[in-house]
Amino acid sequence: MSALIALRSYLFRYRVAMIGGFLFLIAANAVALILPYLIRLAVDSLQHEANAGTLLRFGLLIVLVGLVQAILSYYGRFIQARVSRRIEYELRADLFRHFEKLELDYFQHNKIGDLVARAINDLTAVRGLLGPGISNLVNTTVAFLATIIIMLTIDARLTLYSTSVLPLISIVFFVVARNMASDVLFGRTCSYHPTLARRARCYRRAHNAGAAGAIYGLFSAAYLAHDSFRLGR
Repeated sequence: MSALIALRSYLFRYRVAMIGGFLFLIAANAVALILPYLIRLAVDSLQHEANAGTLLRFGLLIVLVGLVQAILSYYGRFIQARVSRRIEYELRADLFRHFEKLELDYFQHNKIGDLVARAINDLTAVRGLLGPGISNLVNTTVAFLATIIIMLTIDARLTLYSTSVLPLISIVFFVVARNMASDVLFGRTCSYHPTLARRARCYRRAHNAGAAGAIYGLFSAAYLAHDSFRLGR
Protein backbone atom coordinates (compact mmCIF):
# COMPACT_ATOMS: atom_id res chain seq x y z
CA MET A 1 0.00 0.00 0.00
CA SER A 2 2.87 2.39 0.76
CA ALA A 3 4.19 1.83 -2.77
CA LEU A 4 0.84 2.90 -4.25
CA ILE A 5 0.83 6.00 -2.03
CA ALA A 6 4.28 6.92 -3.33
CA LEU A 7 2.98 6.54 -6.90
CA ARG A 8 -0.23 8.50 -6.33
CA SER A 9 0.85 11.39 -8.57
CA TYR A 10 1.41 8.99 -11.48
CA LEU A 11 -1.78 7.06 -10.79
CA PHE A 12 -3.80 10.29 -10.66
CA ARG A 13 -2.81 11.15 -14.23
CA TYR A 14 -4.30 7.92 -15.53
CA ARG A 15 -7.22 7.65 -13.11
CA VAL A 16 -9.85 7.57 -15.89
CA ALA A 17 -8.11 4.73 -17.74
CA MET A 18 -7.54 2.77 -14.53
CA ILE A 19 -11.18 3.15 -13.46
CA GLY A 20 -12.23 1.95 -16.92
CA GLY A 21 -9.95 -1.06 -16.58
CA PHE A 22 -11.41 -1.85 -13.16
CA LEU A 23 -14.95 -1.67 -14.55
CA PHE A 24 -14.04 -4.09 -17.34
CA LEU A 25 -12.54 -6.51 -14.82
CA ILE A 26 -15.53 -6.26 -12.49
CA ALA A 27 -17.89 -6.87 -15.41
CA ALA A 28 -15.80 -9.87 -16.50
CA ASN A 29 -16.04 -11.38 -13.02
CA ALA A 30 -19.79 -10.76 -12.91
CA VAL A 31 -20.24 -12.52 -16.24
CA ALA A 32 -18.00 -15.39 -15.12
CA LEU A 33 -20.27 -16.00 -12.13
CA ILE A 34 -23.16 -16.64 -14.51
CA LEU A 35 -21.49 -19.77 -15.92
CA PRO A 36 -22.10 -22.02 -12.86
CA TYR A 37 -25.74 -20.91 -12.82
CA LEU A 38 -26.11 -21.78 -16.51
CA ILE A 39 -24.54 -25.19 -15.95
CA ARG A 40 -26.98 -25.79 -13.10
CA LEU A 41 -29.93 -24.87 -15.34
CA ALA A 42 -28.58 -27.10 -18.09
CA VAL A 43 -28.27 -30.11 -15.79
CA ASP A 44 -31.77 -29.57 -14.37
CA SER A 45 -33.25 -29.19 -17.86
CA LEU A 46 -31.54 -32.31 -19.17
CA GLN A 47 -32.92 -34.30 -16.25
CA HIS A 48 -36.47 -33.38 -17.26
CA GLU A 49 -36.05 -33.10 -21.03
CA ALA A 50 -32.96 -34.81 -22.44
CA ASN A 51 -32.77 -33.91 -26.12
CA ALA A 52 -30.22 -32.54 -28.55
CA GLY A 53 -31.98 -29.19 -28.89
CA THR A 54 -31.78 -28.39 -25.19
CA LEU A 55 -28.17 -29.49 -25.00
CA LEU A 56 -27.23 -27.39 -28.04
CA ARG A 57 -29.06 -24.33 -26.72
CA PHE A 58 -27.36 -24.38 -23.34
CA GLY A 59 -24.02 -25.24 -24.93
CA LEU A 60 -24.16 -22.22 -27.23
CA LEU A 61 -25.28 -20.01 -24.35
CA ILE A 62 -22.36 -21.14 -22.18
CA VAL A 63 -19.91 -20.54 -25.04
CA LEU A 64 -21.38 -17.07 -25.63
CA VAL A 65 -21.10 -16.12 -21.96
CA GLY A 66 -17.53 -17.42 -21.84
CA LEU A 67 -16.67 -15.40 -24.94
CA VAL A 68 -18.11 -12.21 -23.43
CA GLN A 69 -16.20 -12.85 -20.21
CA ALA A 70 -12.95 -13.37 -22.13
CA ILE A 71 -13.40 -10.14 -24.12
CA LEU A 72 -14.14 -8.08 -21.01
CA SER A 73 -11.19 -9.60 -19.16
CA TYR A 74 -8.88 -8.97 -22.13
CA TYR A 75 -9.75 -5.28 -22.39
CA GLY A 76 -9.50 -4.81 -18.64
CA ARG A 77 -6.04 -6.36 -18.49
CA PHE A 78 -4.98 -4.53 -21.67
CA ILE A 79 -5.90 -1.15 -20.19
CA GLN A 80 -4.10 -1.93 -16.93
CA ALA A 81 -0.99 -3.13 -18.79
CA ARG A 82 -0.97 -0.03 -20.99
CA VAL A 83 -1.24 2.29 -17.99
CA SER A 84 1.53 0.42 -16.17
CA ARG A 85 3.80 0.72 -19.23
CA ARG A 86 3.24 4.47 -19.42
CA ILE A 87 3.89 4.94 -15.71
CA GLU A 88 7.06 2.85 -16.00
CA TYR A 89 8.25 5.07 -18.86
CA GLU A 90 7.58 8.25 -16.87
CA LEU A 91 9.31 6.81 -13.80
CA ARG A 92 12.41 5.95 -15.83
CA ALA A 93 12.46 9.44 -17.35
CA ASP A 94 12.13 11.07 -13.91
CA LEU A 95 14.79 8.79 -12.46
CA PHE A 96 17.19 9.65 -15.28
CA ARG A 97 16.62 13.37 -14.73
CA HIS A 98 17.27 12.81 -11.02
CA PHE A 99 20.54 11.01 -11.81
CA GLU A 100 21.61 13.98 -13.92
CA LYS A 101 21.18 16.32 -10.93
CA LEU A 102 23.30 14.21 -8.55
CA GLU A 103 26.85 15.16 -7.70
CA LEU A 104 29.81 13.15 -8.99
CA ASP A 105 30.63 12.07 -5.43
CA TYR A 106 27.40 10.05 -5.32
CA PHE A 107 28.46 7.92 -8.28
CA GLN A 108 31.93 7.45 -6.84
CA HIS A 109 30.47 5.92 -3.66
CA ASN A 110 27.83 3.79 -5.41
CA LYS A 111 28.37 1.14 -8.06
CA ILE A 112 27.08 2.27 -11.43
CA GLY A 113 26.13 -1.29 -12.31
CA ASP A 114 24.08 -1.60 -9.13
CA LEU A 115 22.26 1.66 -9.87
CA VAL A 116 21.49 0.57 -13.42
CA ALA A 117 20.34 -2.88 -12.29
CA ARG A 118 18.07 -1.40 -9.63
CA ALA A 119 16.67 1.14 -12.08
CA ILE A 120 15.79 -1.66 -14.49
CA ASN A 121 14.67 -4.44 -12.13
CA ASP A 122 12.86 -2.27 -9.58
CA LEU A 123 10.92 -0.30 -12.18
CA THR A 124 10.00 -3.55 -13.90
CA ALA A 125 8.66 -4.77 -10.55
CA VAL A 126 6.64 -1.54 -10.23
CA ARG A 127 5.15 -2.17 -13.66
CA GLY A 128 4.24 -5.68 -12.54
CA LEU A 129 2.52 -4.23 -9.46
CA LEU A 130 0.50 -1.71 -11.44
CA GLY A 131 -0.37 -4.14 -14.23
CA PRO A 132 -0.88 -7.81 -13.30
CA GLY A 133 -0.72 -7.04 -9.58
CA ILE A 134 -3.69 -4.69 -9.46
CA SER A 135 -5.59 -6.76 -12.04
CA ASN A 136 -5.22 -9.92 -9.98
CA LEU A 137 -6.14 -8.04 -6.80
CA VAL A 138 -9.36 -6.72 -8.33
CA ASN A 139 -10.23 -10.10 -9.85
CA THR A 140 -9.62 -11.97 -6.60
CA THR A 141 -11.47 -9.47 -4.41
CA VAL A 142 -14.55 -9.21 -6.62
CA ALA A 143 -14.74 -12.95 -7.26
CA PHE A 144 -14.29 -13.76 -3.56
CA LEU A 145 -16.98 -11.35 -2.34
CA ALA A 146 -19.46 -12.33 -5.04
CA THR A 147 -18.86 -16.03 -4.45
CA ILE A 148 -19.37 -15.68 -0.69
CA ILE A 149 -22.64 -13.80 -1.24
CA ILE A 150 -23.94 -16.41 -3.67
CA MET A 151 -22.91 -19.25 -1.34
CA LEU A 152 -24.70 -17.59 1.58
CA THR A 153 -27.91 -17.41 -0.41
CA ILE A 154 -27.64 -21.14 -1.15
CA ASP A 155 -26.57 -22.58 2.22
CA ALA A 156 -25.23 -20.44 5.08
CA ARG A 157 -23.99 -23.38 7.17
CA LEU A 158 -22.08 -24.95 4.28
CA THR A 159 -20.56 -21.54 3.52
CA LEU A 160 -19.37 -21.27 7.12
CA TYR A 161 -17.73 -24.68 6.96
CA SER A 162 -16.10 -23.89 3.62
CA THR A 163 -14.65 -20.57 4.73
CA SER A 164 -13.46 -21.71 8.17
CA VAL A 165 -9.98 -22.50 6.79
CA LEU A 166 -9.53 -19.06 5.20
CA PRO A 167 -7.89 -17.46 8.29
CA LEU A 168 -5.27 -20.22 8.37
CA ILE A 169 -4.62 -19.83 4.64
CA SER A 170 -4.27 -16.05 5.10
CA ILE A 171 -1.71 -16.50 7.88
CA VAL A 172 0.36 -18.95 5.83
CA PHE A 173 0.22 -16.65 2.81
CA PHE A 174 1.29 -13.65 4.91
CA VAL A 175 4.29 -15.51 6.33
CA VAL A 176 5.40 -16.78 2.92
CA ALA A 177 4.94 -13.36 1.28
CA ARG A 178 6.90 -11.63 4.04
CA ASN A 179 9.80 -14.06 3.64
CA MET A 180 9.79 -13.55 -0.13
CA ALA A 181 9.71 -9.76 0.27
CA SER A 182 12.68 -9.78 2.66
CA ASP A 183 15.00 -11.64 0.31
CA VAL A 184 17.20 -8.54 -0.04
CA LEU A 185 19.30 -8.82 3.11
CA PHE A 186 22.01 -6.21 3.31
CA GLY A 187 25.29 -7.29 4.80
CA ARG A 188 24.81 -10.96 3.92
CA THR A 189 26.07 -12.86 0.93
CA CYS A 190 23.84 -14.85 -1.38
CA SER A 191 25.02 -18.16 0.05
CA TYR A 192 23.39 -17.37 3.41
CA HIS A 193 19.88 -17.27 1.99
CA PRO A 194 17.89 -20.21 3.41
CA THR A 195 16.13 -21.27 0.21
CA LEU A 196 17.38 -22.05 -3.26
CA ALA A 197 14.93 -19.64 -4.91
CA ARG A 198 16.08 -16.71 -2.79
CA ARG A 199 19.73 -17.55 -3.43
CA ALA A 200 19.01 -17.68 -7.17
CA ARG A 201 17.38 -14.23 -7.08
CA CYS A 202 20.29 -12.85 -5.09
CA TYR A 203 22.84 -14.24 -7.54
CA ARG A 204 20.83 -12.91 -10.47
CA ARG A 205 20.81 -9.41 -9.01
CA ALA A 206 24.53 -9.61 -8.37
CA HIS A 207 25.23 -10.83 -11.91
CA ASN A 208 23.02 -8.13 -13.42
CA ALA A 209 24.79 -5.47 -11.42
CA GLY A 210 28.19 -6.85 -12.39
CA ALA A 211 27.29 -7.09 -16.06
CA ALA A 212 25.85 -3.58 -16.10
CA GLY A 213 28.97 -2.25 -14.40
CA ALA A 214 31.24 -4.05 -16.86
CA ILE A 215 29.32 -2.76 -19.87
CA TYR A 216 29.33 0.75 -18.46
CA GLY A 217 33.07 0.44 -17.89
CA LEU A 218 33.61 -0.65 -21.50
CA PHE A 219 31.67 2.34 -22.80
CA SER A 220 33.55 4.66 -20.45
CA ALA A 221 36.89 3.27 -21.59
CA ALA A 222 35.88 3.63 -25.24
CA TYR A 223 34.81 7.23 -24.73
CA LEU A 224 37.98 8.06 -22.82
CA ALA A 225 40.12 6.44 -25.54
CA HIS A 226 38.23 8.35 -28.22
CA ASP A 227 38.67 11.65 -26.37
CA SER A 228 42.37 10.93 -25.78
CA PHE A 229 42.81 10.17 -29.49
CA ARG A 230 41.09 13.41 -30.47
CA LEU A 231 43.13 15.46 -27.99
CA GLY A 232 46.31 13.78 -29.22
CA ARG A 233 45.52 14.85 -32.75
